[in-house]
Amino acid sequence: MIANEFHQGSIHGRSPSVQRGLCCAVHPASHSIRRLTPWRAESLVTKVNAKKKLQPPDHKLHQAFKTIIILLTALIMETVVLARFWYTTRHPAGTVGPPVATENAVARAYPRVDFTKFYSGLSAGEIDELQRACLSVRNIYSPFMGFRPQAVTNRYVTVYGPGFRRGREPQPWPPLKSDFVVFVFGGSTTWGFGVRDSETPVAALEQELASRLPGRKVQCYNFAACYYFSTQERLLFETLLQSGVVPDLAIFIDGLNDFHYGSGQPEFTDQLSKCLAPDLQSRTVNMLSTDAERGVVVDDIVRRYAGNVRMAKAVADAYGVKTIFIGQPVPFFDYPVPPEKSPFQERMADHWLCGWGYRRFEAAAQKGEFGSNFVWCGDAFLNTTAPMYVDSTHYSQTGAVLLARTIATRISGRQFLPVVGAR
Repeated sequence: MIANEFHQGSIHGRSPSVQRGLCCAVHPASHSIRRLTPWRAESLVTKVNAKKKLQPPDHKLHQAFKTIIILLTALIMETVVLARFWYTTRHPAGTVGPPVATENAVARAYPRVDFTKFYSGLSAGEIDELQRACLSVRNIYSPFMGFRPQAVTNRYVTVYGPGFRRGREPQPWPPLKSDFVVFVFGGSTTWGFGVRDSETPVAALEQELASRLPGRKVQCYNFAACYYFSTQERLLFETLLQSGVVPDLAIFIDGLNDFHYGSGQPEFTDQLSKCLAPDLQSRTVNMLSTDAERGVVVDDIVRRYAGNVRMAKAVADAYGVKTIFIGQPVPFFDYPVPPEKSPFQERMADHWLCGWGYRRFEAAAQKGEFGSNFVWCGDAFLNTTAPMYVDSTHYSQTGAVLLARTIATRISGRQFLPVVGAR
């Protein structure tokens, strides 16, 4: 009984047993009972208590470790949530490309340009808002084309869910069979970057065609998209036909972007490739340091474009759709406006290959390499003395009207448009 009390820590300096001098203990080696004198018992108890203070109980250490693990896990989860929130606000779900712009990249590119000289009736603040509205249009993933513009509505830009931009007034979707329906394809110049919905080349073309088709309601749907070139336009056209939406006429306005994407690889190719294989290196870019190298690439561009024209026409013929292919005007070809009236020369380096090889593109058109449905309009600005662009490559409202008028004039009488009064 006395041994059990000691083993349980009930005996200490003031224990009655110690006071009587009759304390006993079990020897750890032999488990025998030894009698302890009071001073020896008190010394042993003091050592045991000191050892307990130096070695905390295991359950307290375990509890502290669990607390640390819980706190670290919570911290990691909070970091992941915050990182995901930041990414999704900068990259909305399904979007492709750079994060949402927080500044006017157009004004930043041309810090010394007074844009009020190129916009009629708009203040500097309204021009800034318009440029930002165009920059705010996002791209979302789209099968086959890779991406397409996301639906958006603001003061200056409206893009509908099917992917077309609004014209001078709202347009029905799907199109009405009673209307003369025209689908127009192209890149950002045709889409109308830098101008309002009612000022795009497509909106101007609708007005020009309507004046030539009295009694018919003409609806030109703007299916152009920033960064698109002829391959993506053809695929979009085929996708629309496959979905059962068939226009009366399809017009493709191209040239600039086919040269800009001379390799045939669309915009955002590297970003989309990294989504599938982030460990692989990005494609290398050939700098084309000699005329021979440039000539090879330009020949490939011309051949690719001619192939897209043939394929688009063949599919259109199968669906009973008439097609027109337009060679567009560019600012470094048959554009006599002096630099002081068009102060955007510094940014044209991005399109140096087009400036170098566009004459070959015209020569191929004159030889008939693009077929009988091709109409050359690369000289649409040849006789102008006023600025036709709001930046280095995108048409102003004046430029859009002149281009639309040139297209309408040159396709009239070539049996592309229906006979007046016919249904």
